[in-house]
Amino acid sequence: MDRPALLAGAGAAAAGWGIVAVPVLLLWVATPYADGDLTAVPRLAAALWLLGHGGPLRWDGPAGHATLGVAPLLVTALAAGLVWQAAARTGRRGEVVAGYLAVAVPASLLGLGSAPRTEPLPDLFWAALLALFAAMAGARRATGEWGVVAAWRVVRTRGEWLGVWPVPAPDGGLARLLERARTFAPERDEALRAGLAGALALLGGGAVVFGVSMLVHLGAVGTLASLLAPDLVGRLSLLLLCVVLLPNAVIWSAAYALGTGFALGGHAAAVGTAPLAPVALPLLADAPTPGRSALGLAALAAPLAAGAVVGWALGRDAGSAGRDGRDVAKASATETGAGTGAETEAGFWARLQAGAGAGIGAGIGTGPGTDGAVPALEEAGAGEGPPVPSRGAASLAARVLGAAVCTGLLAGTAALWAGGALGDGALAVVGPPVGWTALAAFVWTGTVGLPTAFLLRWWHARAGTRPAAVDETDRYGEGVSDDDGALVVPGLAWEAGVEDTAGAPWFRLWRRTPATK
Repeated sequence: MDRPALLAGAGAAAAGWGIVAVPVLLLWVATPYADGDLTAVPRLAAALWLLGHGGPLRWDGPAGHATLGVAPLLVTALAAGLVWQAAARTGRRGEVVAGYLAVAVPASLLGLGSAPRTEPLPDLFWAALLALFAAMAGARRATGEWGVVAAWRVVRTRGEWLGVWPVPAPDGGLARLLERARTFAPERDEALRAGLAGALALLGGGAVVFGVSMLVHLGAVGTLASLLAPDLVGRLSLLLLCVVLLPNAVIWSAAYALGTGFALGGHAAAVGTAPLAPVALPLLADAPTPGRSALGLAALAAPLAAGAVVGWALGRDAGSAGRDGRDVAKASATETGAGTGAETEAGFWARLQAGAGAGIGAGIGTGPGTDGAVPALEEAGAGEGPPVPSRGAASLAARVLGAAVCTGLLAGTAALWAGGALGDGALAVVGPPVGWTALAAFVWTGTVGLPTAFLLRWWHARAGTRPAAVDETDRYGEGVSDDDGALVVPGLAWEAGVEDTAGAPWFRLWRRTPATK
């Protein structure tokens, strides 16, 4: 075991626990209604820290049982960021997670028998899951790998060493399939980046929807806050609660804009809202009213923008890749053709063939630098340089769909962590529906991203192939005119033809003569 990585993981957990404990301690000191001794501070801080990972808290009282399972996502982001930093610094995954759980175990046991009461098994499961994902992402920054292949090697080696299970290596068709899958790593990375951009755009749209709604209902928010917290300490506590739950409200707003909405004793969505349960929280004072509204329908622009961002990211990459390929091929052809007169002439004929079409070879003779032979038109542009990298429509469509899948998975994961329980009965399940939110994000992103990507691809291709304005005396190369009016190019000389010009096509108006200059 790597001891520095273990200590880094334990330090990340202790730092997160301590950061949560600081405001709890300050509020415990300032409030005149605190009961219990100072030992209640680390217990409550541990309970809130584990709640940030997704673990539930329970209250037992004479009125019955109550469950709180909505994770404050600001605490979740804090915990994930600390684990990510520890893994990025050490380059280890398993040791960082093990050190993190070494602190989470006593934290979950500390809350047993108190109010609120922790649940060790669910708490440790969610803490391990969050730490694993964050450690994988952090270690990838240091090693460049996610660690899945390394973990599989460890499982295979341990299994064969213990003789518990045979783990055969992939061979035959499976090996070829895996090898071929590795060749699509650039496309995979592009799709992942575009999917992350789409998820961030969707999250930004949710933030805009939430901010506009808060401004519209600002009076109701202020009235509810003054009723809940008349004194300064209460207002600070309420403000802190709203701050740590602000990311949850943004994700709920993003799900609202997607059309799947969220559950809060009823169902609220941009396309229609059912009556909701009243919850005394300023963040929910702007909850949608039953029916439809213009603000709700305008919120549908958020997933449209997310799909457009995905299409723009991939369509822009497709256009730039095409232009870069053409530039590389052009530069390679120029360098190759600069060596001999014959190669320059071949490049000239290839360019002329592209503009004039069939029949260009009529009247072709020989000239200096050609050794008595003119290359065939089919072979004239046959490449001395590398082929132009080309990505077809199927590749672009696959990347857009892959990005849509990534956006859907990220949206579903955010919905999973943003929801939970606010009690029992009608509030036992609140927040966005995980599966429907992921599906809606995939459909919106794919439906809008595909035409956007293809439109941008067409536009970049059109802009890249648009002919540039050239001087008439330099249309066919870096030539100069001699005293007789003939255009002299390397290895070729052209002059105006005077025979058989009546009714001839434009390219027959020129005949090839040996260069005299």
